[in-house]
Amino acid sequence: MSTAVNQPVGHWCWPELVTTDLDSAKRFYGALLGWQAFDVPTAMGTYVTFSLAGGHCGAAYRMAPEQ
Repeated sequence: MSTAVNQPVGHWCWPELVTTDLDSAKRFYGALLGWQAFDVPTAMGTYVTFSLAGGHCGAAYRMAPEQ
């Protein structure tokens, strides 16, 4: 995966996945893109941040049953 450079000031990109199968999503993006998954416990459940080469690159969390 390449690294973006020369982004305009104020540019923001944070992909965030909402899924019913968080464990599969962690395995899928790890295998596909080489992302490392880190679980962050919250009051609402587990929030997963993804990192690549020491930089944060996205996140995921489990969809609530009512969704």
